[in-house]
Amino acid sequence: MLVVDIEEYALSHGLRAGDALVAATAAEHGLTLCTCNAKHFSPIRDLKIRVSEPGSGDAAKLLR
Repeated sequence: MLVVDIEEYALSHGLRAGDALVAATAAEHGLTLCTCNAKHFSPIRDLKIRVSEPGSGDAAKLLR
């Protein structure tokens, strides 16, 4: 995935700059993005997403 793809998606779908940067970084390095809001990120190809529920502690478990 190219950063240009993320920029185009961000402009057309209202993805904020910070979220776009995080998505581009995760996609570029083959990382899984852990988020509570899959709606923003699901259309981005080559991006692996793990959806967690707010307050579930999933993100904290990943850091252990």
